[in-house]
Amino acid sequence: DEPRALAAVVASPQPQPKIEKKIERFAAPNVETCATPKEPEKKEPSVRLEFETLDGERVAKVWYGLPLGLDFNKTVPLEVRAAKGRAESLGIQAKSKLVKINDVIVDGREGTPQSVAEL
Repeated sequence: DEPRALAAVVASPQPQPKIEKKIERFAAPNVETCATPKEPEKKEPSVRLEFETLDGERVAKVWYGLPLGLDFNKTVPLEVRAAKGRAESLGIQAKSKLVKINDVIVDGREGTPQSVAEL
């Protein structure tokens, strides 16, 4: 019977490890685990991509995590063949051209990567 065992521990001067473990099991939880919820983890941007839209406008979008949801052609300048998932929700459209990855120009002009392998 647990109440009698607890009373025996309190009355007994000798340590009784088996019963003390039972007491620990019923003890109040650790204060740290019961503390207020942690602040949400701030995510660092995974990548910042800049596109040139069909009407010539430049738009930059930031992704937080993968997958990007983009399918590109295999030649430079990279053109979006399809935008799905995250890319679609960010408003990226097919036929837009990728012109920057983070701060690296990738639009195919001289002095920039000329193939997908160079990216």
